Amino acid sequence: MVPHTKIHRLGLVIVTCSLVVSLVQAQVTDNRWVYIASGENGLKGYLENTYKVLNNGNKVIWAKYMNKDGTYDLYLMEYDCAQGKHRTTYLIAYNRTGTVTGSQEYSYTILEPPVPDSIGEALFDKVCEVKRHNIPSTRSPNYRTPEPKRNIPEKQDIGVDYAIVTVTRANLRENADVDSSAIIEISKGDLVVLLDRSPVGSWYNVIHVKSNKEGWVHGSTILTYYTKNRKPNLTIPGRSTGSYKNPTLEVKNDSNKTMTLKLREARYVFSPQESKTIPLTAGRYSFHASAPNVIPDFGEQNFELGYVYSWRFYIVTVMR
Repeated sequence: MVPHTKIHRLGLVIVTCSLVVSLVQAQVTDNRWVYIASGENGLKGYLENTYKVLNNGNKVIWAKYMNKDGTYDLYLMEYDCAQGKHRTTYLIAYNRTGTVTGSQEYSYTILEPPVPDSIGEALFDKVCEVKRHNIPSTRSPNYRTPEPKRNIPEKQDIGVDYAIVTVTRANLRENADVDSSAIIEISKGDLVVLLDRSPVGSWYNVIHVKSNKEGWVHGSTILTYYTKNRKPNLTIPGRSTGSYKNPTLEVKNDSNKTMTLKLREARYVFSPQESKTIPLTAGRYSFHASAPNVIPDFGEQNFELGYVYSWRFYIVTVMR
């Protein structure tokens, strides 16, 4: 998910001890592009500040070509830095208001070297960290690289495994099967959070952040990013009832969004400001909580006999 991005957090407060566990929400659109080079007729080239490394070592990244009139094209590029080649795999055209005017998939394009002294070469050099030698002091007017050059961060680590939809439309399905019923249709650029980083065949179990719908997407429709900064699991204390009765979980959704809490395979939906008391059997539960436009948090909790656990969820906004 970008430097100085506005981040919203769905927070879990344990009422008995005022401990806070953060659940993250994010919008990953701010400061997306890094300016790289300019060409003739006012054309400017940008690179997205996140990229993915494929199993073969090639890098996949979006490039943006901005025209002087405000229209622009996005190219999904694959870079083979070792061979000095690249290719376009997808193109989306936009008008000056940001509305899509066309798109095209390049399924069979071959990898080729970038055109010398072009914006494409400047983008290649930036992605592959190429320092060319014996370059004339005066270059073609079609090429200009600003100084100082800025590094391209690999990605923003938002503490969960996530993916970006890379095709115009994709289906979020009930099961990991192309014949399974579609829950909703999701769009290019949408954010999904991985419930498990290991796919089932070619399918990933995800939550679509915008809709808060859970389902399966095919791996060919997304680019995945894996966190190196996963939030440590916390043991949340309860209050003793002095008995050996089954544990109870008291939950309040202290937010203006409809929230979903999943405990093991049981799913509970909370209206804004709604409270529920959930009877449980003793044992260890995995859980995640989410809401529309909120990146869910994941954890595990051991619920003991004779204890009541009180949680309150809320949403705050921070900058990352």
